[in-house]
Amino acid sequence: MPGKGERVDRVNKNPVVLVIDSLELRRASVVSFLAPWADQCNMTIIQIDSYESLAQSNVSLLKMILLVIGAQGVEEPEPQDLIVALHGKFTSAPLVLVSEREESAEVVAAFKAGARGFIPMSLTPSVAIQAFAFIMGGGSFFPPSALIQRTHVESSLRVVTTRETAITGDIPKSGLTTRQEEVLERLREGESNKLIGRQLKLRESTVKMHIRQIMRKLGATNRTQAALCGAQLNLSMKTIKMTRLLAREEVKQKQIARFEKKETSLG
Repeated sequence: MPGKGERVDRVNKNPVVLVIDSLELRRASVVSFLAPWADQCNMTIIQIDSYESLAQSNVSLLKMILLVIGAQGVEEPEPQDLIVALHGKFTSAPLVLVSEREESAEVVAAFKAGARGFIPMSLTPSVAIQAFAFIMGGGSFFPPSALIQRTHVESSLRVVTTRETAITGDIPKSGLTTRQEEVLERLREGESNKLIGRQLKLRESTVKMHIRQIMRKLGATNRTQAALCGAQLNLSMKTIKMTRLLAREEVKQKQIARFEKKETSLG
């Protein structure tokens, strides 16, 4: 794996994942995390410290670009220059931003900049790997936990965390049966149909039937996408609960402030 200062001009026989990060230790950590997955998928990881290191290189079979921006904002000059340059040089490879931030504004900025994914460093490692695989398969990933208001998947799975639903509304349901939720949970963990059937005491054909129903309800086209949707849904539910608590606390504090103001005026 080429490192800082090394030329990247060899001909690659395997598909390539390019990792760009100006900080050497952090870059090494990202590469170490990706290595087992890359080996399993027969992919090569190339790591560089900046776009300049890539300017004179010849990378072929590029499947995905991971640009690690750390605590920088997506719209800051350095990330923006890199994003524009990478889009210009690699028009077909999906660009994924890896960030220490997860504010809604950052996710939206990444989407507007043409990124196919935004991975906050707080994301669960298994979900991150599923997201990378999904993106390379033609999908996109923007974490619902970072978004205040969005449509999750199909209309049957609409998750909108507005202040109104946070205070008075019920937590949205997935539309799945209890058994389907049990199957989806194991699907998220990467278990096979046979193992799922053994754990839930179901025939393999019944497991396949449940997976087809899960895919239909989630609007997914394959197992990986269904598992990723399930992971996103789980994050969304946690976001809704937290938003509800925060919104209630905000209302409570405003009520106390109004009461104290009224008491002061009467006194």
